[in-house]
Amino acid sequence: MNNPVFIWQNGQRIKATPQAVLEYQIKRARRDPLYFGKFIFGHEPATHHREFFDAVKNHDRILLVWPREFGKTMSVITLMAWYIGHFPHRTNVITSVSSEQAKKRLANLKEIIEKNPYYQLVFPWVKPDPQKPWTETEINVTDDRVSYTEFWNKRKEAGNTASVYAAGVGGKGLVGNRITGLAVVDDPHDEDAAFSPTKRERGITWYFRTFINCLRPGAKAIVITTR
Repeated sequence: MNNPVFIWQNGQRIKATPQAVLEYQIKRARRDPLYFGKFIFGHEPATHHREFFDAVKNHDRILLVWPREFGKTMSVITLMAWYIGHFPHRTNVITSVSSEQAKKRLANLKEIIEKNPYYQLVFPWVKPDPQKPWTETEINVTDDRVSYTEFWNKRKEAGNTASVYAAGVGGKGLVGNRITGLAVVDDPHDEDAAFSPTKRERGITWYFRTFINCLRPGAKAIVITTR
């Protein structure tokens, strides 16, 4: 038999109904990206995941170097899904060592927004934009809490930049985009590039000349790689 769950209501400790427990979980998931990940995936977070989310909260430029199997890509996708729920009007980018890798990251994000029922409980107002592309390289969302015109007025600073765009490191796909939200570089190098001075230099040049130049005031840049 499951133990009863109690909550505080109007200063009193009362036994919670299943609906009250669900409402509490939804509200907590909206507040806390770490709990959000647990709520929609059922995975128990680790200490380094909390450190990651705290770093993003407190800093605009973040570099993380994690060992393999530390859940770095899922942490990035979880954060971006949560962030879009709070700021649907902002524009974001996911980049990786190749365009194919970036597309895979975007596919994971699309799956959450489109099909995860728990995500839809937490952020029911986030919907695919029926008038904009929803493809393997970009997705666009809208906010059901406001009119379509009002929503696009809020994001006019970003022009026609997608809600989330996927691109390979070193390519020209980002040129002209205006990122007002999260800009993520997940695995900027593979083993071949890591041992090539020429490829490493090319990646560094791309980061400063293309990637950083796409960021607008308030945007956050996150680079996460494997050690």
